[in-house]
Amino acid sequence: GPQIEAVQSGETIFQRDALVPIYRDGVLTDVYWTYSYSPVRDAEGRVAGVLVVCSDTTDEVVSSSRLRSTEERFRHLFENSSIGFVLADLEGTITYLNSFMLNLLGYTAGEVAAGKVRWTEITPPEYAEADARAVEQLLATGRAEPYEKAYVARNGRRISLLLSATMLQKADGTQEVAGLFTEISDLRRAENALRHSEKLAAVGRLASSVAHEINNPLEAMTNCLYLLSTDLHGPDAPAYLALAQEELNRVAAITTQTLRFHRQSHPREVRFPDLLNGVLTTFQGRFFSAKIEVCQRMREAPPVLCYDGDVRQVLANLLSNALDASRNGGKLYLRSQLGTHWRTGRPGLHITVADTGHGMSPEVRARIFESFFTTKDATGTGLGLWITCEILNRHGASIRVRSRQGEPLHGTVVSVWFPFDAARRP
Repeated sequence: GPQIEAVQSGETIFQRDALVPIYRDGVLTDVYWTYSYSPVRDAEGRVAGVLVVCSDTTDEVVSSSRLRSTEERFRHLFENSSIGFVLADLEGTITYLNSFMLNLLGYTAGEVAAGKVRWTEITPPEYAEADARAVEQLLATGRAEPYEKAYVARNGRRISLLLSATMLQKADGTQEVAGLFTEISDLRRAENALRHSEKLAAVGRLASSVAHEINNPLEAMTNCLYLLSTDLHGPDAPAYLALAQEELNRVAAITTQTLRFHRQSHPREVRFPDLLNGVLTTFQGRFFSAKIEVCQRMREAPPVLCYDGDVRQVLANLLSNALDASRNGGKLYLRSQLGTHWRTGRPGLHITVADTGHGMSPEVRARIFESFFTTKDATGTGLGLWITCEILNRHGASIRVRSRQGEPLHGTVVSVWFPFDAARRP
């Protein structure tokens, strides 16, 4: 009524998406309309009628309402999630951080809106190569494979993150990157604790082997000194002294090799036969007690640049596993030869540790690199091969395991490929 009266006074009425319920099939239905009322004048200029132009916009209104509702739901989800959500451009400017990331990094929404937060500036330099690869993937396929990186918060704290990124198309035709971040700092601390735990367990096993190895020459030295004390000037005295010196040298060699089982802060060039012989020295007593014959064939090869303390731990883990699998005797085969990586063609060294032990079932073989998985019951931590795999990955090396059970052939073959410049590349 009031709108018609206004038109009769000469006004034009326009309404957008107004709710005007109507009866459809006898049912009063909410219908939204966009309409106009315009005066129609006669020859004398008086309002003689009304022109009504209307359009049913119910579908658009309902869709827009649903879209707003969905947008609010997702906004609530992003703002209250324990997962970080970031919008940024490829040039390095962050345009949006959800509440989780704002609290994590220590910035305000106003600083982000003003373009004062750049992901290129809060990323440590060592992750520049990984970020560059992700940008290449985004430009090529629209998404980047998940990868680990870190941000440095405003207070200087380094935060470990797992990132998954996708390219989005904005309304103006430009592109932006959407990133989902999961904080993994606690996970990294837990992994470091596990590594330390396994290191302590390895030290315990090593101490047991060293004690066994040192005990034998000490007993021989005790006997020699006793015989020497009973016949100090006799004709056999020089022989007793020589034998005691030989056993003392053996103790010194075992001690020297044991002291090398520590982590170096800098890599150095070493020859694998020297590494392997050093580790074998600490296991010699266990091999003898288990009646295991060690068969070596080490080919000449250039030195390998590596963290030799870590590599000694790898070799010790492999030899210890072979010993545990061959408790009733057998043979242990150790081989090294020049070779290239089967996929990349990169030159390196192939190391083989093979035993004639009881072997592994396919089910066990599929899980040997899982943390805490062990077949040694109370004597195993389940971390040895997990740490081994991590050390090899850190050196750019690779490992393959084959195993077989049953008669007449049984045992396990572990093949490790090591690049010569292992410690130069991440």
